[in-house]
Amino acid sequence: MTKSDWYVPFSWIMVGLSFLLSLVVCPLLGIAGPSMIFFSAIPLVLVHGYRRYGFKKNTIFIALIVILSTLWETLSIHTGFPFGHYHYTMKPQFPGGVPVAIPVAYIALSYICWHVANAVLSEIDIRMNRTGTAFVMAALASVVMSVYDLATDSLASTVNNAWIWEQGGAFFGVPVSNYLGWMFCTFTFYILFSLLLTRKKAHEKVAGSDRMSLLQFVLIYANLGLSVLIADFSRGGFGTGTVIDQSGTIWNREAMGGSLSLIVIFGMFVLVFLALINLFRKKADIKPERDISRP
Repeated sequence: MTKSDWYVPFSWIMVGLSFLLSLVVCPLLGIAGPSMIFFSAIPLVLVHGYRRYGFKKNTIFIALIVILSTLWETLSIHTGFPFGHYHYTMKPQFPGGVPVAIPVAYIALSYICWHVANAVLSEIDIRMNRTGTAFVMAALASVVMSVYDLATDSLASTVNNAWIWEQGGAFFGVPVSNYLGWMFCTFTFYILFSLLLTRKKAHEKVAGSDRMSLLQFVLIYANLGLSVLIADFSRGGFGTGTVIDQSGTIWNREAMGGSLSLIVIFGMFVLVFLALINLFRKKADIKPERDISRP
């Protein structure tokens, strides 16, 4: 097996593992599995990133995600901006109150959502040469990631208490500011990386078209949504009865599960559908792309 051959079976094993978690492991344990899925995708994210963007660019991307996500999370914990007032119950934590696992989760989820947007935009990362193009990519990737949060935050916080919204919120115990904050937070590191990709230097490699790899990240994103549906239909993740947020508002668990499932179907799955349409279009239907790995 050559150096390039190993990646194909490795990548599909990682995709298969994510479906194993959502379809078998999490239902058997009676838990919702979105976080387990994107943590399991970390090896694929790291390997693919270095193969597609090279060591330098991918390291910058990871650094941007870790530094900015931790900055905004820490700032919000202490000031309420940009997400709202909350605190984590997860341990261990950095001195500012952000759990060690959170930046790792951001790396995986941000990279997955980046390539869902990339698939919708027909691999725009390999022909990104203008500020306007960078803005479109960053904005869409932020939407993709925020739709995921819209479908899962209430489950993780109001039901599972992984973090506590100190004043509750209008959407099943989560404040609207959280979702606007996600758009803002994710846009900051997406736009900086997008602008980096507009700089075409011979020593900064960006690989050419690779639809198979993008398909894998689209499938993992779809599986994140699927895990929410399984939690709702099995009642293993949401439970039955009611739950009370920090403001004293009572929320119906079944209504929460049904509402989040609708967001998955008409939000996440629509994005998946658009991505798949572009990935399976004939190459002749897409404007020829220039491989900018060449000078």
